[in-house]
Amino acid sequence: MTETAQYPDQPVEPKEYFETMHYDQVGFARETRKHWLDKIAKANTLAEMTKMLMDFRKNWGWDKPQQVRPESAGEFSKAHQNIQNDFIWIEKQMEDKTAVLRFEDMTPEEVFSKTLTGEKIADVCAKYLKRCEEANDKHALLALNMEFREKYKPPIMPTNDYMHTEMLLSEKLQKVRNWTWREKTNAELREEIGAKTIKAPTHSYYGDPEQERVPAPPGTE
Repeated sequence: MTETAQYPDQPVEPKEYFETMHYDQVGFARETRKHWLDKIAKANTLAEMTKMLMDFRKNWGWDKPQQVRPESAGEFSKAHQNIQNDFIWIEKQMEDKTAVLRFEDMTPEEVFSKTLTGEKIADVCAKYLKRCEEANDKHALLALNMEFREKYKPPIMPTNDYMHTEMLLSEKLQKVRNWTWREKTNAELREEIGAKTIKAPTHSYYGDPEQERVPAPPGTE
């Protein structure tokens, strides 16, 4: 039977947290997560966490090519080689801490009128909607959607404002996109936009769908 990661019910220190998880069974990288948890623990201001989160999204996102980055050299090279397998989990830890610090450093009025980059929310949304209105190429619209998500996904921008603007950007993309895209295979669509497929290790039940699927433990599906 394939083991699954065991998550503690209450927050614990990084060292204790990693001792409770069975990464080798599901393809997660213990060193990668620990490295980033340690960095998050050392950041104590909103400015530090905002910069860390935005840099992480910009440099380590799912759509980023796997390449040697400055920070991954030397002692951290092994810890970062599988970063894309753990990106969403690490990003969530950053988002949680940033969201908490936001209410400690900003007034309620500031939280709902400014992004964490100091920009007026109304101005940011208006700027992206204007760019969307002027764009008619599906690739330009896709790039615009991805840029908006990378820069302003909550908690950088409050959820309500973010979701409304993203909906309008995505709506235009859906209308402009060639309808024949529904007839294309996933491989063709990925090749068209230069997307890279990230596959989980095949020894876990999150493995390659092209191979025989290992049954998941009862209650995990």
